[in-house]
Amino acid sequence: MMGGIDVRTPEQAEIYSRMLREPVQIGAHIEEPECMPEHDPRWQRALREGRECPRVDLDRDNRLPYQLLLLAGSDHTRPVFGPFFNASCGHLPAEERAAILSRVHAGLMSSVVLDRLYPKPTERS
Repeated sequence: MMGGIDVRTPEQAEIYSRMLREPVQIGAHIEEPECMPEHDPRWQRALREGRECPRVDLDRDNRLPYQLLLLAGSDHTRPVFGPFFNASCGHLPAEERAAILSRVHAGLMSSVVLDRLYPKPTERS
């Protein structure tokens, strides 16, 4: 989202509202602070791969991995992961199922997700 993004559709407004945990209206311009310096190898790799951002993408093509990531990230919902994956992906070729699981794994291993799942205790004065 370097340079920001203009929210143009109801679907985008819904997605960004969930991501930012606040209401986002159509027509809003959203800017996120840079998550890493441009010389970071992850940034360079993203550019080589044709992506504008090095962070894990949670766009429309990744809606299913995002849902699976949410299920896998909680002790309460983790038992639903397997049945949901089978119901959603059982008809897909093995390579596509593996790609989906790879995206879920990448999301679960990202520092942003890990910091949310396992926050570091803050020091009290």
